[in-house]
Amino acid sequence: MQSEDLAGLSASSSSNHSTQQKYEWDRLPTDALERIFSFLTHKDRSRASIVCKSWAEAYESPSLWKSPVFRFSKNQHIKPKFNPRHVVNRYGRFFRKLTIMYKRPNCHNHKFIAKQISDFLHCLAEEGVQINSIRMPRLMIIVENCSRQMTCDKMVDFLKIQTGLTHVDFTNGRTLQTPGLHILENLVPDNVQHLMLQNFFETQFSGITSEERYLTTISRFHALRTLSLNYNYLSDEVMSCLAIHLEGNLEVFSILCKKCGSISNVISDQSWTSLKKKCPKMRVHFRLELEDLRTTYVINSNILSPVMPLVSMQYVLTNTWTMTYDQPIFDYLTKTFSVTLKEAEFELQGINDEDVRSGITDIVDKCCLLENLNLRVRFPFFEMQELFDSILGALFQQMMDKGTLSLKVFRATFRDLCPDRRRAGFFLQKIYVPRFREIGIRFKLKIKK
Repeated sequence: MQSEDLAGLSASSSSNHSTQQKYEWDRLPTDALERIFSFLTHKDRSRASIVCKSWAEAYESPSLWKSPVFRFSKNQHIKPKFNPRHVVNRYGRFFRKLTIMYKRPNCHNHKFIAKQISDFLHCLAEEGVQINSIRMPRLMIIVENCSRQMTCDKMVDFLKIQTGLTHVDFTNGRTLQTPGLHILENLVPDNVQHLMLQNFFETQFSGITSEERYLTTISRFHALRTLSLNYNYLSDEVMSCLAIHLEGNLEVFSILCKKCGSISNVISDQSWTSLKKKCPKMRVHFRLELEDLRTTYVINSNILSPVMPLVSMQYVLTNTWTMTYDQPIFDYLTKTFSVTLKEAEFELQGINDEDVRSGITDIVDKCCLLENLNLRVRFPFFEMQELFDSILGALFQQMMDKGTLSLKVFRATFRDLCPDRRRAGFFLQKIYVPRFREIGIRFKLKIKK
C-alpha cells in the first residue's frame, strides 16, 4: 500500500513538473520565441509550432518570415517532400530577405534538387512575391545541361518582377557566360545597391571584360554602394563604364584575385583615379590567393595599384611551406598603403625567415590606421613567441613615440598543422593577453595625462 502511494506521489510530481515546464515554455515572450525559431530549419520550425498555442502563433509571425532560409540537402529525396506552393502561398507575402542554400549533391540526385529549386522559384514568381534581398551561393553548381537551363529560366522569371530588390548575392555562382549574363540582364537595376558576384562565372576567363554585352550589363547598375567582383572581371573598359554610369555612391569595392586567374589584364592607375574621383567614398577590400610565391614580385606594382584606396588586404597562400619569398609583399604594403590600410589578414605557412617577421612588425608599426590584424598560423611554438614579442614591441614603441595606438583587434587562428596548439593557446591566454591589456591601460593613462 505504501509503495502504491509512493508511486502515485511520484507520478503526480512528474505530471506537475511537466505541466509547470509546459506553462513556462508557453509564457515565453514573442521576441524570445522568434529568436529560437531563427536558429531552426524549416522542418524543425514546423515541429516546434505544435508544442503549444503561443509557439504556433510565433510560427505564423510575419517578422519570423522576413528572412527565411531554405536549405536543400543531398538527402532531400528520402525526406518528406518539400511543398513550395504551400510555403509560398501561406508566408510568401512576408518574405523580404530570401536565402536559398544547399549542399553539393551527388551525381545521381542533382536533377532532383535542381527541380525542387526550380519549382520553388516558379511558385515565387507565380505568386508575385516581392523581396528586398536574395542570396543564393553556388547558384549553378548543381545543375547540368537541361537542368541548368530550367533553373536559369525560373530564376530569370522571378528576378524580372523584383522592382524593390536592393541586395543581390550570387557569390560562387559558377554559371556559364551566356546564362550568367542573361540573369544579370533581367535584374531591375534601379534599386540594386549591393551586388556580390565573386566567382559568379564558372571559369576564370578575362575575355568577358571586352565584350559589349558584359559592359552594357555592368553599366546598368548605377546606384551601387557595394560591388564585389573577381579581378578577372575587371579591365580599363569596365572601370571606365563604372566611372561614367555610377552615381558616385560606391563605398565598398571588394576584389578577389585568385591563383588560377590571369594577371595580364592589369588596370591602369588612370582608371583607378577616374573611379576615385567619381566615387570619393570608395574603399577597396582586396583578397589575393596565390600558389606560387614567385609571382609576388610581379603582382605588387601591377595589380595593387598605388592609387588604389586600399583599406583591407587578405593575403592567402596555398600548398606552401615557407614564406621566404614574401618579404616584397610586406614592404610594398608598408610603403604604399601605410596611410590607408585598416585591416590585414595573412595566412602564414611558416615564418622561419627574420625578414618576414620584421615585415609583419613593420605593418603594425608603420600603418598608422591599422585597426584589425588577423593571422592564420601554421608554425612551431617558438616561432610564434618571437613573432608575438615583435608585435608587442612594435605596439609599445608606437604608443611611446607617437602617442597613438591604432590596433584594436588582433586575432591568431591556429591551423591543423600547428603541433603545439593547446600549449600555444594556454601561453597566449596567460602571457600575451595580459600584456596586450597592459599596453591598453598604459595608453589610456597616457591620454589622460
